[in-house]
Amino acid sequence: MKKFVSPYQIYVLIVAVFAMQCNNHNLYESLANPGGSSVGREGGSIMRTVFVSSVATTGNFATSNFQTSWSGACSGQTGWAMADCACKRMAQAANLPPTPYVGWVSTAGDDMTCRIQNRSLTNCALPPGGPTWVDMMGRTIAQGYSQLFSGTLQNKIEYTELQSQTSTNTWTGTEVTGTAATNICSAWSDDTGGGTGRKGSTLDSDLNWTAAIDGACNGILPIYCFGLN
Repeated sequence: MKKFVSPYQIYVLIVAVFAMQCNNHNLYESLANPGGSSVGREGGSIMRTVFVSSVATTGNFATSNFQTSWSGACSGQTGWAMADCACKRMAQAANLPPTPYVGWVSTAGDDMTCRIQNRSLTNCALPPGGPTWVDMMGRTIAQGYSQLFSGTLQNKIEYTELQSQTSTNTWTGTEVTGTAATNICSAWSDDTGGGTGRKGSTLDSDLNWTAAIDGACNGILPIYCFGLN
């Protein structure tokens, strides 16, 4: 007599397999994108990845570990452009979806209200909706622009692109509203002990995730990297 597998048994098996592998980001992306596209969806929202950079830097991005690690690919880049290039390279090395990536760093002429929309301006109006940002473990960080800039994330941003958990400050130069902080290590060109820059914290999901404290520009810290639409 033939044995039949019920739909419920199939469902339980799929859930069990997913539960065992949910910390595998490539599998997570595959399940979120059954059609093979690099664009995932959760609740109708496009999904993008956010991670803490595995490479840390002083407040002078052009002469730091970023430059050392990607001297060819990021040659001649400075400030936020170097941060963006470094994020792109780290995402590529980790085989993340090939969307644009930006470093979560602001300057007086280019802040995160605009850069998160792939624009080079300041004080950009935030459109409704926006991506759902998820971390390397598949946890939701923020659903759309409004939550990203609300001062309360759903989870801490604490995993690098290599899935390593971190407990550290990060360079941001960015207030919780997305505007540039006063102290930004001379537009990310200062690595002296006399200059200061705004730092965030991977230990927090409140406003301190991006605007925790100011610190000397000779400190060596990672940055946040965000995937864009």
